[in-house]
Amino acid sequence: MAKPTGKEMVAIFKEEKDAIALANQMDNFVNNFSADTEGFVEAMKVEDEETKIRFATISLFWVKKLNDYLEKDWYDLRNKYSVETCQQISKFLGEDLQSFYPEYTGHLDPYYNEEEEAEEWKIEFEVNFVEKMARTHRTLQQTFSEIVFHWLTVMNESMENEFFIKVSKKIEENLEKGFHRTPMI
Repeated sequence: MAKPTGKEMVAIFKEEKDAIALANQMDNFVNNFSADTEGFVEAMKVEDEETKIRFATISLFWVKKLNDYLEKDWYDLRNKYSVETCQQISKFLGEDLQSFYPEYTGHLDPYYNEEEEAEEWKIEFEVNFVEKMARTHRTLQQTFSEIVFHWLTVMNESMENEFFIKVSKKIEENLEKGFHRTPMI
């Protein structure tokens, strides 16, 4: 089976209604040294606002998740760059990140009930996607982080949502150009 292009993966991202199925598709997409990460970001830029907000939400939840991994020392050299970068982003976003769906800190309570709590938060899809992606191979986490980091720096170019524009500009101001290119180990 041929791997989807970035544009095709964005189409899948837009259409798939099952978070776990989408995470599996994304896992397949990034499981490739030549994954079309640039194509994904470029295609996401021209999507409808709802799709862009969904991916921006996932991206910020990913930052929270990997920051939690750093705090718990749940990483190794294969995704070290990603977790350390998420920690940097968490520090300079500060309250903006903490106040963004504060119910989700990147760590789920062991008694978390997916159907009740995430639905109550109105973010069930995004939480389930991030939690599933966080269980994938660390090298694939690194590649997914590349997409997330790139999106976080350019989403201000195509989004209307003021919060996400503000976040994107802060990231762009605080990290070096090209930081999104994650090393492969």
